[in-house]
Amino acid sequence: MPILLMLGTIGMLAVSIFADLSRFSPVQQMSIPLVPFIVYGVWLIARQWTWGEWVAWAAPLAVTLLLSSFVGAAPVLHAWYAEKMSISASDLDVPGLWQLVSAVKLLSTLLLLLIVPAVWGFARHFHLLRSGDQFNFMLYACLLSALMIGCGFLSAQSAERAASKTLLAAKRGEQAPQYFGVKPEWVCVFPVVPPEKVASEGARLDARRAYLSLGVSGGQVTLLELGTAEPIKFSAKQAALVPALSARSTCR
Repeated sequence: MPILLMLGTIGMLAVSIFADLSRFSPVQQMSIPLVPFIVYGVWLIARQWTWGEWVAWAAPLAVTLLLSSFVGAAPVLHAWYAEKMSISASDLDVPGLWQLVSAVKLLSTLLLLLIVPAVWGFARHFHLLRSGDQFNFMLYACLLSALMIGCGFLSAQSAERAASKTLLAAKRGEQAPQYFGVKPEWVCVFPVVPPEKVASEGARLDARRAYLSLGVSGGQVTLLELGTAEPIKFSAKQAALVPALSARSTCR
């Protein structure tokens, strides 16, 4: 245990040298020194399995869960981010690489779920739990479910905070932060058809004003209006987008 504590401390110091810890969430900061404990605790459980159990179900299950987790986690953060701004994830054109990065971000939070089996491994190693006890299994399931809900809530809060910053930037006319491939920028909209014929969804489009663009996805432009941050959608074929000097610029 002292060695694990020392390794966790060294890991925390190493990360602090190469990265600014203030940019990490409290959960991420807490999880860094726990990595040696989690790894060793999970190993204590795995070492009790036979090779037959590994080949029969443990290894295939681990591979299946890993692949399905990456596929399923990729759009989750962007969906929460979009929902906060009253749009859908399909309104955001996110490159596949950034979807992968967002999936890693989400799964890094969910790695805290391994705390439960790690603690279980230590408890079994020190004979604090009896093998085959039904109460132990029920307690394990309850703890894992509670931690899963907590990790999901923290991940959702992270995406909502990022969306709130974007909405606030749209209201104040400031530069909005990027979010996993979504690069909001202030643009001027120049219709290629008569302005009154631009079929927009949401607030009414005023070509004289700058808007915060969330990009083009599926042939549709998604903008946020200055001051209200209300979303506006219209076909990309109906107008050209040109970067604006600032949010307060008059587009001509």
